[in-house]
Amino acid sequence: KYKQITNMLDLSLRNLKEKVFIPIAKLFGKYFSPTQLTLIGFIIGLLSGICLIYQNYFYGQLFWWLNRIFDGLDGVVARVYNKKTDIGGYIDIVCDFIIYAFLPICLLQSFFPNISHFEYISLSFLEATYFVNCIAQMYLAAILEKRSAGAQNKGELTTITMPNGLIEGTETMIFYGLFLNFPSYIGYLYLIFGLLVCCTILQRLLWACKAINN
Repeated sequence: KYKQITNMLDLSLRNLKEKVFIPIAKLFGKYFSPTQLTLIGFIIGLLSGICLIYQNYFYGQLFWWLNRIFDGLDGVVARVYNKKTDIGGYIDIVCDFIIYAFLPICLLQSFFPNISHFEYISLSFLEATYFVNCIAQMYLAAILEKRSAGAQNKGELTTITMPNGLIEGTETMIFYGLFLNFPSYIGYLYLIFGLLVCCTILQRLLWACKAINN
């Protein structure tokens, strides 16, 4: 009844990441808790944004990818050392969404005062889609958990079920890489990514109406 559309790209890379990160997780897990790794990654993500504001794009991009590594590492450490906690998963997702919202603002700010009206609008549109997507995803996750169709029942690796969609972690990393490497097209990239997030919102909404409508 609750079978969802599978994002094969994200699922495949998520499984690959799990295998690659296990040896690293065994080492890091001896010295850091999963939440400590989450917070280290969060600080690195903030440093990425600060570097972008001051037009240090090399370190901005370096810190962004380090942030992604730590974001993947904390969950693997939690599973390898059996340290999965609800509060750890909660802190992790909050930190992720802060960085996702923070970096596009910082990148556009680095162009000041040479920012066009179109680029401002594109950024505003992108941030608005993040807000709606967050609500759509998390509230749907809460409903699925309530109906015993959550992460534990489906054998998912996350703390709570994360309803599938067109845009997930892998696609987000790809687009942020495009943001950082092709800043002259930033307005168009923000707009395209925002439209894809809108498609994801609609995809989940249509699925929810079919699967959970009483």
